Amino acid sequence: MPLDKTCILYPIAIDRKATLIYNRTMHLLNILDWFGKKQYRDTTGGDIAWIRNRPIAHRGLHDPSRPENSIPAFEAAIAENVCIEFDVQRSADGKFLVFHDENLRRMTGLDAIIHETPYSVIKDLRLAGTGYGIPLLEDVLELVAGKVPLLVEVKRHDKIDEEKVTGLLHAYKSEYDGKFAIQSFHPLVVKYMQKLSPEFFCGLLSSNFKNNKALRINKAGIKNARLFFLAKPDFISFEINSFPNKRIAKFRDKGLLVLGWTVMTSEEIEKAKVFCDNIILEKTKLPNILEVI
Repeated sequence: MPLDKTCILYPIAIDRKATLIYNRTMHLLNILDWFGKKQYRDTTGGDIAWIRNRPIAHRGLHDPSRPENSIPAFEAAIAENVCIEFDVQRSADGKFLVFHDENLRRMTGLDAIIHETPYSVIKDLRLAGTGYGIPLLEDVLELVAGKVPLLVEVKRHDKIDEEKVTGLLHAYKSEYDGKFAIQSFHPLVVKYMQKLSPEFFCGLLSSNFKNNKALRINKAGIKNARLFFLAKPDFISFEINSFPNKRIAKFRDKGLLVLGWTVMTSEEIEKAKVFCDNIILEKTKLPNILEVI
C-alpha cells in the first residue's frame, strides 16, 4: 500500500498487526521526548504572562446573536477584557480567514471546503443566519489592535501559508505591540513557525479523542501529543475531558504550561484547577463563567 506524506501524522489502522506495529513505533518515538527540551520558557512574567493568568474565550464571546469567530463576538471579548482564541484558514485564492470548520456548511449553509472556495464566494456568506460575514485575519487584527491578547490556531500545514501568517503577526506586533501565541494540532506547523520566528510562543493542541472512535484512528499520530518531540512546543492545549493524563502530567511536572480546552461547565472548571494552568472557555455554555473564575 503506497504511503502519502501525511501518513505518519494521520495513519489509518489497516489491521491488528499494523496497529500493533504502529503503537510500538509511537512508544519508541515517545522516548525521544525526554531527549528534547528540558527547560521550558518562563510564563510567569513579561509579555506572555497572560497565557497563564487570564482566561481565554473560545472563538470570542459568542451567542446566537454574535456567532463564533465573528467581529461582534470579538468586540464582546474586548469589552470584557477577555483574551480571544480564534482559528485561521485560507481561501482557494490565498485570503486568510477567521473560521473554524474545514467545511463551510455548519456556519453558512454552503456545502463547500473553505480552502477550495474563492474569497469572491466566501465574502458574501453570512454566519448562522445573522448579517455578519466571515472576517479576514487582517480585519480581526485591526479590530483587536493590541487591546487583549490573542491565541491563534493555525489549521493546516503549508509553509507558504505559515510564512504569510507569520508576516501578518509580525506586523501586528510592530504596529500595536499586540500580545499573542500560536497553536496547532499539526506538529509541523508548530515546528516551522518556531523556525520562522523563534520569539513566537507556539503550542501543540491535542486530545485522547476517546469520545470519537473515527478520530482516534484517523488522528492517532496527534493523540496524547505523541509527536511532541517533533514539535517541541512551548505549551500544550489539551482537551479538558481527556484529563487525567499521565503523559501530559509528566510534561507539566517538568515546567511545561498546560491549557485545558474547551471548558463549558463548573465541573470542568474544577478539573482544570487540578490539571491545567489556564483554560480556554465557552461562555455560551456557561454564561457566568467569568465570575466563576
